Amino acid sequence: MRKALPWLVGGSALLAALALNYWTGTYVDRIGPALAPARDFLFDRLPFAVFPLVHGWGFVGFLAVFGAGAWLDGRGRRVPFYLWAYALIIAARAVFTVLTPLGVPAEAPTFEHYSLRGVFQYFDFRHTFFFSGHTAFPFTGFLIAGQRWVRLACLGFSLLLASSVLLSRLHYSIDVFAAFFIAYAVADLSRKSWTRLGFEADRP
Repeated sequence: MRKALPWLVGGSALLAALALNYWTGTYVDRIGPALAPARDFLFDRLPFAVFPLVHGWGFVGFLAVFGAGAWLDGRGRRVPFYLWAYALIIAARAVFTVLTPLGVPAEAPTFEHYSLRGVFQYFDFRHTFFFSGHTAFPFTGFLIAGQRWVRLACLGFSLLLASSVLLSRLHYSIDVFAAFFIAYAVADLSRKSWTRLGFEADRP
């Protein structure tokens, strides 16, 4: 039972965070069409380019690399902690998107032609902006992964996806840049809270 407890805690927290994310995402999508787009200093100075393959498959690449690294790292010994950490970052984003609802940028493309939209439609919502999950989730992997190659790959995916969502106007610049700082804070919080629960976070 003791060995199963971290899995139960981490898995339950992640499921609860995903449920919260769905609730807040559908709520913000409901009120989003009435919101005006915000002005963004960088939008007036950066080129506009759309990267549907990077947006979808780049995130899948991050999930595959991080998932493989998590399982290879001590045969999954740290997976419960990873579940806990991602529960916290997903929950944090769900709360922030409700606190800071924003209108869709004028140039932002629709999701219809984006690959894998059907897979992520219950997780990635049209009007959830602050903060960028495409930036924060891989960067969280960079901060908490136990293996150097996984950390470097996650950092690369984070920078790639941050550039993609910014240039395609799927996120405002504040969504992208704030994601790095919030992910850093949540990664630190996840280690401390996991330890307080009596488990080992095994800081890399």
